[in-house]
Amino acid sequence: MLKIDPVLCKKDALCVKECPVSVLVMNDAESVPEMIEGAETICLQCGHCVAVCPYGALSHKASPLEQSPAIDKKQIID
Repeated sequence: MLKIDPVLCKKDALCVKECPVSVLVMNDAESVPEMIEGAETICLQCGHCVAVCPYGALSHKASPLEQSPAIDKKQIID
């Protein structure tokens, strides 16, 4: 359901903190996020985890990274 590239992931937990239904967890600071057991029935498939990752490390079956528009760097809030 969710693919996380361990090379691109910076382990900053942005996706974990921003998931509206808390289906992502990190076991420790050195691990990549993973979905909790039963996440398939809880996940809203909103794609927010994919959208908030600035490294492009996540891809969700409902919101594939490949189909997401590129972020317009002029619209990033500092």
